[in-house]
Amino acid sequence: MGEIMTKQELIELNRIPDIDECNLKSIQEFHDEILAKNIYGYKLNNGFELKIRFYTENLPHLLGIHKVVKNKKLQKFYKGENGYNGIANRDITIEKLKQLDNQLKDKDKQLKSITPKITCFHLIPKLLSSCQIIKFYPERVNGNCTLKSEFILFDEELGIKLQLGVLKSSDNSNIYVPETFIPKGARARDRNRLTHTRPKQEFKAITERYIIPIETTN
Repeated sequence: MGEIMTKQELIELNRIPDIDECNLKSIQEFHDEILAKNIYGYKLNNGFELKIRFYTENLPHLLGIHKVVKNKKLQKFYKGENGYNGIANRDITIEKLKQLDNQLKDKDKQLKSITPKITCFHLIPKLLSSCQIIKFYPERVNGNCTLKSEFILFDEELGIKLQLGVLKSSDNSNIYVPETFIPKGARARDRNRLTHTRPKQEFKAITERYIIPIETTN
């Protein structure tokens, strides 16, 4: 294709694009139009209801864009609402991420590692509609794990293992928000690390899936 994709092209896309075809602004519009307008609900076999909502401030972290910024003082502009606004205003672009990454030493470069988060982002709706779910225990993961997610949704699309970790938006809330989006290719040695059955994570059968549209009056 070779051209930068629009939001509509992302919606219709059924392949993994090249990073040069991707546009962070289009991804932000896709996020707002397709993901952020709904609450995604899952009734689990133990009676628990998992409700997931996508907030604007979560988008930069799902894309991992802060990782290409070495300067800690500048990182705040690539996180949360600052990062979201930077994408929406086209201040943060793929080209800008490339420039920042090129300034890093080879051992510190991060763009290659976050590229799948960007090129696979359009697959999140498919993940939400056909995922399996585990109750996640970071301490059961082999090796060091810094995730705080309480549940991980996972699925296989186009040969990619998609994993979305979610945690509570606050202690007194029953809404969960995405903490991390981790796509792993077929050859990735650690593609099953987070969902591995030894040490055992708890698989939860889904008895019902539903979508609640969010009122846009707020």
